[in-house]
Amino acid sequence: MESVPKFSNRGWVGANGKSVRGVVVINHDKNKNININMLKMSKKDLVKDQQHICPICFDAWTSDGHHRICCLPCGHIYGLSCIRRWLQQKGQRSSQKCPQCNESCTMKNVKLLYATQLHDAVAAADHKISTTRFPFTNKGSRAFELYVSRQQTDALKRRDDALKLLADVRGRRIDLLKRRDDMLDSHADALRQWDTALDSQANALECQAEALGWRAEALEWRAEALEKRAEALGRRVNAFKASLDFFEQSYKEHMDKLDHHSSQLRYAQPSLVRLHCHSLLGPVHILSVPTGLSEDGVKLTYTDLFWFTKNYIELKSFNGWLS
Repeated sequence: MESVPKFSNRGWVGANGKSVRGVVVINHDKNKNININMLKMSKKDLVKDQQHICPICFDAWTSDGHHRICCLPCGHIYGLSCIRRWLQQKGQRSSQKCPQCNESCTMKNVKLLYATQLHDAVAAADHKISTTRFPFTNKGSRAFELYVSRQQTDALKRRDDALKLLADVRGRRIDLLKRRDDMLDSHADALRQWDTALDSQANALECQAEALGWRAEALEWRAEALEKRAEALGRRVNAFKASLDFFEQSYKEHMDKLDHHSSQLRYAQPSLVRLHCHSLLGPVHILSVPTGLSEDGVKLTYTDLFWFTKNYIELKSFNGWLS
C-alpha cells in the first residue's frame, strides 16, 4: 500500500533561534523513491520488471517457501504453488502443458531454482525519512499550496500509470484466458470428432447386427423348409413301403400262379414246348402250345412274372437304401 505524507501542525525552532509555527510534512523517502522509480520506468522497464513476477498469479515469486521460483523444461519460470495447481487440475488435458508454450510436462519435470538475491525494489530504496516545513506566512502558504498541487499532480500521474499497468495486466490475463478458451475449444472439437467416430462405429455395428439377423431369419426359413421336405420325404417313404408291401404280395401270388402253371407244364409233353430266355425272366418265345394252355396264356404268365419281379427288385433296392 502506498505511503501518504504525514502533516503535522506544530512549531519548530528556526535558524535564528526563534520559535516558528507552521506545517511539518514528514516524507518517507523509502516509499517516495519506490514510487518515483516506478513512475520513471519506461514501457521496456515495466516489461523487464514484470519478468520478476509469476505469469499465472502476477505476484512476485520468492527464493523459498510455497511460491518459490521454479522452471519447466521449456525454460518458462513460475511460482511453485501456481504451477503445481495448474498441472494438477483434473479433467483437463490442457493442464498437462506449459501455460505459455503448451509443451507437455508434469510435476516431475519441474525444477527448483536457487537464487541468492531476487529483484526487490524495496531493498534498493533509501530508508531515510525527510521532513519539509512550511511556516504560517504568505510565502510559506504559497509554498505549501504549490507542494499540495504537485502532490496531487503526482498522485494523478501515479493513478494513471497504475491504471495503465492494471490495463496491461488485465490484457495479459485476457490473452491467457483466450488461449485457454482456444485450447478448450480444440479439446471440445476433438471430443466431438471422437463422438462422431463412435456414432459411425455404432451405426456400422448396428447394420452388421441387422444383416446377421436377416441371415439368421433366412436360415430359420431354410430350416423350416428342410423340415417340411423331410416330412414330405417321410410320407413318400411310407407310401413306397405300402407299394412295396403290395408288390411283394402280388409277387407271391404270381409266384404261386407260376408254380401252378409250371406244374401243369411238367405234365405236358416236353417235345411240344421249347423256351428260350435271353435273361432272367426275359422275353418269352412260345414255339408250341402245350395241351390245355394257349399261347397267349403262356406269354401272359411269363410277361407278368417278369414285370412283377423287376418291380419287386427295384422296390427292394430302394427300401434298402432308405433303411
